[in-house]
This record gives sequence, C-alpha cells and structure tokens, in this order.
Amino acid sequence: MRIFIPVMQNVFQGRCFDCKQITDDGFTVSIELEGSDAKLTLVFDGALVVRRMDEGDMLRTLPEIGSTGGAGKMLYMVENSPFLNWFVEESCHTRSAITIKHFLVAGINTAVDVISFDEPKIIK
Repeated sequence: MRIFIPVMQNVFQGRCFDCKQITDDGFTVSIELEGSDAKLTLVFDGALVVRRMDEGDMLRTLPEIGSTGGAGKMLYMVENSPFLNWFVEESCHTRSAITIKHFLVAGINTAVDVISFDEPKIIK
C-alpha cells in the first residue's frame, strides 16, 4: 500500500491551490500554483518524470491519501510507490529508488506526480 507523507506544509499554511501551469525545460519542472490569496511556484531541479491528471480520476488514490497522509495537504512524498517502481524497472535499474523520490502535488482540480532527485524549491 502506498503511504502519502505530507511535506513542506509550513509553506502552504493550510491553504488550497490550483495547478495553473506546468513547465518542463528538460531537467527542471516548474509547477505554478494559485490560491485565493497567494501564488507559489514549485521548482523541481532534477525532475525525471512528470505525470498530470484530473483529481476526479484519482478514485483509488484519494482514499489512500486520506487513510495514510491525511487529505487536504498540497504536497506529499509517496512511499511504496508503484509509479516509482515502474520508473526504476523502465530504466533497467540505472536509477535507484534510494536516490530518487516520488512527489504528489495535490491541487484543487489537478494532481501532478513528479519523480525527482530532490524536494522542490519554493518561489513565492
């Protein structure tokens, strides 16, 4: 079972954001977030994979988030991730799950999965 661990929650301060734009320049992925009273950009240097989906299609994931990490958070690190395992297999183990991480950005209407070497930087 996947485990969703909320990370960097002090930045979001309990506010909800929507994913407005995803920019990928080849190795850096930027996700622009917009809330009712603030805008933030998450910058993943060293991003390897990005996957975007409508939150309404996350019918299996949303209950797992609620039971393991607590719903209503903006950014999670995902442990026991089949997505990360798929990537390691797809890369013929040239990448290791020890050195890369799976993050889930849970926007109001959009979810973005990122496999990256590091946590994102926050630009306010």
